[in-house]
Amino acid sequence: MDIQTVLAVTIWDRTADERFLSFDLTDILSLCGERALSSAWLCSNVEAIGPGAEKLHAICDAQRTIAGIELISLASGISQTIDGYFYAWEPAADFPWLFIRAVDGEEFAVATTEHELLEAIRRRFRDVRESPLDADYLLRFRK
Repeated sequence: MDIQTVLAVTIWDRTADERFLSFDLTDILSLCGERALSSAWLCSNVEAIGPGAEKLHAICDAQRTIAGIELISLASGISQTIDGYFYAWEPAADFPWLFIRAVDGEEFAVATTEHELLEAIRRRFRDVRESPLDADYLLRFRK
């Protein structure tokens, strides 16, 4: 995997009063389509609130890989993802194709080898910024 193939952005869209993000993990996952559903996910350092938060914390604390459908279901029960790392692998891949990072409830970073996903993010959200340093989170898995 060549460093040029991994690109990253941060998303900063806020509510009208500028106090909170106007989106959450579920909104990003919805842009990933079938690939997110068929991927295996690993999450860590997650801090979230909402009905699905306790189960998500337990899965992450156990360092258990979960199916995309399960992550999407849990994310739909999250009111706010404050912190966390989310990596997605396709079956039999040794390198994740997607990394999502929640940062202090203030932004989300998305790094991926799928450049069409980044284009979809740019179309869906208003405040999207390039973030080359976040590409390093995916590159750590490179062999």
